[in-house]
Amino acid sequence: MIVRLCLPILFLGLLIQEIHPARVNRQKASLAILGIFDETTSHLKPVFTSAIAAANDLQDADTVVGIQLDLTGADYKKSEDVCRRLESSGNVVAVIGFHKIDGAPFDLVRSITDMLEVPYIRLPFPEDRAYGNAVLALIKQYDWTVFAVLYEDPHELTMLEELFRRTTSRYTVTFRQLSGLHYHDTLRELKTNMETRFILRTSPKVALKVLREAQQLRMITAEHHYILCALDAYALDLPTFTHEQTKISAFQLIDANSTTNVRPSRQEENNEVPLKLTTEEVLVFDSVTLLFTALHGYGLGNIQPYSVDCDTAESWLQGSEISNAISGTDFEGMTGTVTFDAEGQRTNFDLGVIEAGEEGFVQVGMWSSNDGLRMGEVVEKGAGTLKGKVLRAVTVYEEPYVMLKKDHEVRSGNDKFEGYAVDLMNRISEDLGFNYTVAVFGGHGVYDPVKNQWNGLIRELIEKRGDIAVGGITISHNREQVVDFTKPFMHLGISILYRKPKAQPPDLFSFLHPFSTDVWFYIITALIGVSVAIFVLAKFTPYEWYNPHPCDDSNDVMENQFTIGNSIWFTVGSLMQQGNDVSPKAVSTRIIAGCWSFFTLIMIASYTANLAAFLAVERTDQPIKGADDLAKQTEIKYGCYEGGATYNFFKESKHPVYQKMWMTMNQDPNSFVKSGDQGIRKVLAEKYAYLMESPSLEYNVNKQCELVQVGGLLDSKGFGFATQQNSPYRDEISKTILRMQENSELELLKDKWWKGRGALCGGGNAQDANSELGMANVGGVFVVLAAGIAVALLITVIEFFWKVAKLSKATKRPFCEEVARSFMYALKLHGPVARSRRKSGQLCLR
Repeated sequence: MIVRLCLPILFLGLLIQEIHPARVNRQKASLAILGIFDETTSHLKPVFTSAIAAANDLQDADTVVGIQLDLTGADYKKSEDVCRRLESSGNVVAVIGFHKIDGAPFDLVRSITDMLEVPYIRLPFPEDRAYGNAVLALIKQYDWTVFAVLYEDPHELTMLEELFRRTTSRYTVTFRQLSGLHYHDTLRELKTNMETRFILRTSPKVALKVLREAQQLRMITAEHHYILCALDAYALDLPTFTHEQTKISAFQLIDANSTTNVRPSRQEENNEVPLKLTTEEVLVFDSVTLLFTALHGYGLGNIQPYSVDCDTAESWLQGSEISNAISGTDFEGMTGTVTFDAEGQRTNFDLGVIEAGEEGFVQVGMWSSNDGLRMGEVVEKGAGTLKGKVLRAVTVYEEPYVMLKKDHEVRSGNDKFEGYAVDLMNRISEDLGFNYTVAVFGGHGVYDPVKNQWNGLIRELIEKRGDIAVGGITISHNREQVVDFTKPFMHLGISILYRKPKAQPPDLFSFLHPFSTDVWFYIITALIGVSVAIFVLAKFTPYEWYNPHPCDDSNDVMENQFTIGNSIWFTVGSLMQQGNDVSPKAVSTRIIAGCWSFFTLIMIASYTANLAAFLAVERTDQPIKGADDLAKQTEIKYGCYEGGATYNFFKESKHPVYQKMWMTMNQDPNSFVKSGDQGIRKVLAEKYAYLMESPSLEYNVNKQCELVQVGGLLDSKGFGFATQQNSPYRDEISKTILRMQENSELELLKDKWWKGRGALCGGGNAQDANSELGMANVGGVFVVLAAGIAVALLITVIEFFWKVAKLSKATKRPFCEEVARSFMYALKLHGPVARSRRKSGQLCLR
């Protein structure tokens, strides 16, 4: 770690100074590292010298010197010529070949070093095959099948050899070589061919020029995607292109934060690329550092100097040991873990996948030669990937999630939209520091097995035309196969929406409804049974018999107050919570009277409690009460949104009731609807039950009082925002959603749109607690009262005429005369007027 931190500082300091001050009391150089350059790498000579000096400074000694051998401009086709150049290099302990492409004279150098057993390594650029595999993995990740490759040099296409082999089967690739000063004609041709995806196998300078000319041709839009294959693309400044929502991807071998933006030795150059250390320069530094690490690990004091002798061609005895030391050494450099194999080739690479944003490139993934592509892995742990970015949010119009404001025509941008999902997205963007634009499409996303593709928002994410899908999108297994979802912001289930049945007129005898017919029957039976029991017990117990004339001890006549009539009157009075003048005296009769009082207390309390509810609640005739009732009947049709999550739930369900419902729906194409609004209109117009998610159902029930939810939830799932697969934004958004859930922000937001704006109905069937009860609710009580009065009058008439008949027989007067006399006596409503009969049987008045 110390080496990794200190060497870049020393290296950059020496590179800036470009001179090496005299060193006092330092060990004199005795070993040499030979660097071989050609015309393509000659610009790396000062970097090589500075790297050697920086490594020596760490040891406070000039133990190793860097020797430069330039094979540029000469015809080195014979091994003897190359060997003579090596012979003049002095005590060489290792050779670094600074070349990108194999060939003469480097092949000759390699053969000579192998013969002399001098360690040889080459500038550790990623192999073309490895780099090509990384590009291919990224193409697969983005699901590209049609794209164009723009290149400068045909030799650079060797890295895409793997793509060539796949062109005829899976990919449709258009190749165009860039030549001249301008590329308008080539780009215009590709635009005519509807090309929107491009691989730029060019230098960073040419790539920047291509993007600028593409912008002039309006080929920098949200539908376009560019992959830059230059490892120095991270140094490009691309803010004007990211404003257009164009996705620009690239690979990065080094960590940009470990380099510097200052390079005085080239400040005067007119370069389009900002002055940062290039990948080549960092690779030189890492190569030299690894050699120094290996040599010090072997022991500099143990190394015997070796001079190349082309005449004797004697091999170096320690060469193989030092080669093994080099291949067994690894360290964490500026390009990751650096290690070489026995052939001098670098054996591992980690390429960061980066995407352009407003504040520069941001790493969104990692490709490894061992593990392949892993999207979403960022080198800088904890670094915010959303801050300062502009996301493209795709959505659909759906109440109450995303809607247009009433005055949207005079508004612009995101200000035109409102709704639950819009408010939630605004809250998340404020918290994470990003912005977004809204694009509206049709449908959440349904898979078409015939075309083998998705539509709607899911397709927009698959095609990389959107970063996040916003709205009431159900998280399902099928969708999770092609996109990623955030944590659910709302939990829900499938329920049944149906038209609210018309309220039945109150029953005249609704006061009887608190108890069922069986209960009323048992109450009457209990009343009669208790009355008979009291009557019988009172006859047998001696304590219920009493002397009506207690002062007359000679009176042998005993009376009992519990006649059958009084017994019934006693139980009825207790049941009605009214007192009477008959009370039990014996212990046995008091026990049964107490039990009857307890019975009437509970029954009256239960009756009173239920009576209030039955008088206040409107009675409705609901034909179905749940999914079971819906599946059993055939009169009411039912269905759901075709192709949606509810559709797939019934299609794939193993529950027998839901399977039966699916078979019924599938037999009638009219059971399915194309939108939620169509389903609601169908419920209001027909005998139709609509199966839908509970939040949307609850919202529509609160908004339209003719609708009602039937039964409970049939399943449990959630709504979430969808992102592209392996999106680096998903986790950050999910954390914000969880935090909002914990502090009840999501609940308050739902109340705003479900119970606040647009809510017209209370959502229940009960009347207002303060509403008045009409005669229709309590009319039955008046009927009972009137019936009681009528019965009493009838009995009175019967008693009157029965008594008159007896009087007529006793007085020998005509019946009609006796009726008239008795009627006149009854009309005298004042005074102590009464009629009695003496013991002698004579009728008298008093």
